[in-house]
Amino acid sequence: MTEQNIGYKNKSTWTIASWLQKDEIQYSYWKKRADELSRRELIKELRLQIEDIDNPLTERATIYSDLLNYSLTLIDWDEIVDLLKEEDI
Repeated sequence: MTEQNIGYKNKSTWTIASWLQKDEIQYSYWKKRADELSRRELIKELRLQIEDIDNPLTERATIYSDLLNYSLTLIDWDEIVDLLKEEDI
C-alpha cells in the first residue's frame, strides 16, 4: 500500500472515496442515501451508479474499458459504505 491509499484497501477504493469526498453535491447525496438505505442496498445502488450509469466506456470493448472494468472489480464497497455511514463530527 502506498501513502496515497492509506486507510483504504487499494487504489481503486481510495479513488472512489476521494472523488466522493471532493464532490460536495455527490457526497451530500450519498450521505443522505446512506441514512435511508441498508448497507446492502447502498452498495447495490452505488455500484450501479459508478459501474454502469456513470461509466462512459460501458458500450465499448477496448483496452481502456477492460482496464477500467478490472479496476472497478477491486473496489471494497464496504469501505466506501463505512465512509458514508460514519457520523459527522
